[in-house]
Amino acid sequence: MPQPVPYLALSLLTLSCLLVVSLPAPAQESIKNLEVKEGDKFIQITYDLLATEAGLSFTVTPYYLDSLGSKHKIQKAEGDLGANVSAGQHKSIRWYYHRELTSYRGAMQIELTYQLIPPYSSVFLAKKEYKRKVKLALNTSYPSEVSYDIIDSKRRVHSRGKLPAKQTDLRLPKLALDEEYRIRFWQSEQQAAYSSHFRVKRRFSLGLRAVGIGLSAAAFAYFILKPEESNELPMPFTLDD
Repeated sequence: MPQPVPYLALSLLTLSCLLVVSLPAPAQESIKNLEVKEGDKFIQITYDLLATEAGLSFTVTPYYLDSLGSKHKIQKAEGDLGANVSAGQHKSIRWYYHRELTSYRGAMQIELTYQLIPPYSSVFLAKKEYKRKVKLALNTSYPSEVSYDIIDSKRRVHSRGKLPAKQTDLRLPKLALDEEYRIRFWQSEQQAAYSSHFRVKRRFSLGLRAVGIGLSAAAFAYFILKPEESNELPMPFTLDD
């Protein structure tokens, strides 16, 4: 939902701010401290773009809404906007509004949207499907110890730990089937690398599992239902002449 920020009155324009989040930006990312200030030649828009996960980039887009409610994308601007804006504090946009609004006077609202750019893969895996508890062959090329998280498509962490320097394999934990995962490697909050996507499959196909279950059931039934052999000796008999 849009989140209003404090109203600011300026000499030429009556400005307020509005923050709009464009999906798929998840809840742990947010924009805080959104402010606007008028200068002689431009309007200064400042904000903090916060993220709890390292190495993420965003597309930040500013708009203005006029007194009739019409929405316009801000064009004559520079700074921390557009694609590949990294998270951090004291982000700044300069809007040269005189070049766009030559004669406008009245109320106006500034709207700022951001959208997460999906992390690119920089560590590629040999396969797209792996069985549970196998070892993944990695080539991270990190000269020192590195932390890792195994995350799903919703970026929920399923396992985490540390890899010694130049270690080239990682044993998969017991992960849910039919989910897509990737591994995030990081050494600091500003730098992170991501593996390509992979899925986890069963050690045996459903067909083989069904055959094995059927054979086990048949063997069980054979031994349970098998008639017991008598241990009694036959009755003695004689032959008549």
